[in-house]
Amino acid sequence: MFLWNADGTFESVEVEPVRRPEGFPPMQAVAAGPDEAMNLAILKLGGYVLEAIEVEPFAVEIEEVTFGFVPEDIGDEEVSINVQPGDFIAYYEPWDGEDYDI
Repeated sequence: MFLWNADGTFESVEVEPVRRPEGFPPMQAVAAGPDEAMNLAILKLGGYVLEAIEVEPFAVEIEEVTFGFVPEDIGDEEVSINVQPGDFIAYYEPWDGEDYDI
């Protein structure tokens, strides 16, 4: 779980180990199984509001795995923000979500 302060500055990462299904190569993203870890993380938040916010990029290394919203230079002075681990979610200009592929 990635946590930011109300002003969008990075606060912390909370990582909870979950059982990984057998038969998948290391570092390949797969569903971790029941949503128990996610449900417990949301309960820990207490009262929260879902709304659009601006947050700063960050990268944190935990047990040799990078977690974060990691900037990556994609050329011509353009940058994408890749959600790690996994590298399968990326954000890019215009940052408002209007032109993203689905």
